Amino acid sequence: MSSQKNSRDVNKIDAAAGLLFVALGLIFAYQSYTMELGTALRMGPGFFPLFLAGLLIFLGALVVVSAINKSGEAYGQNAWRGLGVILPAPVFFGLTVRGRGFVPAICFTTLI
Repeated sequence: MSSQKNSRDVNKIDAAAGLLFVALGLIFAYQSYTMELGTALRMGPGFFPLFLAGLLIFLGALVVVSAINKSGEAYGQNAWRGLGVILPAPVFFGLTVRGRGFVPAICFTTLI
């Protein structure tokens, strides 16, 4: 077994993330066309969302291109201890923020 990289290696996780960025950008670009775009000097309400959607599409394409010829890391075991230590804090915050208030919930969440 040699550890040489195949010329068609693709990091599937990065490629999927890039495609998700492109898809979301296309959705937002499509929805921004329902609003008035205006011009660069007199921007309409759809101009800035269209610009951000184009930027998201561009960055997603860059991620997809960078995923090609890049082998992915092997999957390891799940970090159950880390999940068990970190996950209770935001759950506790979500359950107590309405009853206790924002500041006390932040204080008690910080202690967790």
